[in-house]
Amino acid sequence: MGCHGAGMFYYQFHIGDYRAATAHLSNDEDLAYRRLLDMYYDTEKPIPNDLAWLERRIRISGSVIRDVLNDMFQVTPDGYRNARADAEIANYHAFVEKQKSNGKKGGRPPLTHKEPTENPPVSQSEPKKSLTNNQQPLTINQDTPKPPKGADGRFEAFWKAYPKKIGKDAAHKAFEKRKPNDALVTQMIRAIRAQCESDAWKKDGGQFIPHPATWLNQGRWQDETQVDAPAQQSLETRQGVEELALKLGRERWSQTIPFGAYRAEIVNLARERGMI
Repeated sequence: MGCHGAGMFYYQFHIGDYRAATAHLSNDEDLAYRRLLDMYYDTEKPIPNDLAWLERRIRISGSVIRDVLNDMFQVTPDGYRNARADAEIANYHAFVEKQKSNGKKGGRPPLTHKEPTENPPVSQSEPKKSLTNNQQPLTINQDTPKPPKGADGRFEAFWKAYPKKIGKDAAHKAFEKRKPNDALVTQMIRAIRAQCESDAWKKDGGQFIPHPATWLNQGRWQDETQVDAPAQQSLETRQGVEELALKLGRERWSQTIPFGAYRAEIVNLARERGMI
């Protein structure tokens, strides 16, 4: 979206949402996640799949970074993505565009002040609210609006993820009918990524990928993604499991744990991400 130095200047930090999503993280993992999010918002790009580079940039060990990426992000060919962050970035840019549009129209309408028709009573000379040391002067941050939240930002995150860019207006109407929250949008995006790996969507260059409006109207994120028999059988071999592990950003089996436990971990993680 944007390049480094031209990205977001700030982002909203929702304390309750963050606490609920990260309660299981260790102190090091929590620190790594915050620094990765800062990088994500600053560059507006996926986190690169390069542990050595990330170790140097955020000053956290590679093993911690790897666990956080696998837990809190989704791996893609471009790197690691975060659906919530994508939605917030889309919200931010929608807000910026709205401000630009208002500026072209002349900005906000001027405020009008009415002259008092009579002398005010003496009681009005006293302030209605007492100022405290914690209250900021009215000139600070008064004109710094917050970026909007809502369906527009969520739709842009969905539209960015969907591979067939056809009928955006129709897709937007179908999206608004569903009124999805953040959790549902995340579910949709995960389903899209899983279905992009299916034979049906890969066939004939994606000819059979449904239009986005159709996909939304039919609730296709609830479809079970079918895995072909050869792919399923490959999970019974060490090579097949390790290949799947690499796609998930995990390492090959190191024989430090039983292969059965390693395979179960990789298969469960793949299922969580809708890859099998």
